Amino acid sequence: MCYLRKRFAEQFADFTGRTYIGDTGAFHSNNIVPYELRICTKCNWHCVQDEEHVLLDCPSPDLVDLRIQHHHLFRSPSRNSNRLRDFISQADTKGLALYVYECLECCA
Repeated sequence: MCYLRKRFAEQFADFTGRTYIGDTGAFHSNNIVPYELRICTKCNWHCVQDEEHVLLDCPSPDLVDLRIQHHHLFRSPSRNSNRLRDFISQADTKGLALYVYECLECCA
């Protein structure tokens, strides 16, 4: 696993309450708060603050501003049910990495 992917996997693991296990790329769940009770603290939608919500949906002014700054990442909306997978699979990996990093910093 390349260093950048490993770092983002570790940061996402921290963000979601899972523990990243070394070079295996595996995660171990050590949730203190059950997933369905991790309500977003950035908005008033009362939904789970998971990766898809933060990166794609949250109406928080801070996150909306980040989406506007990185508007080129949102040009082709997903037409299937797995929006997050399609979003993180795009070609602009550097722009995507910067956007994800800034979202994580905003929600920290």
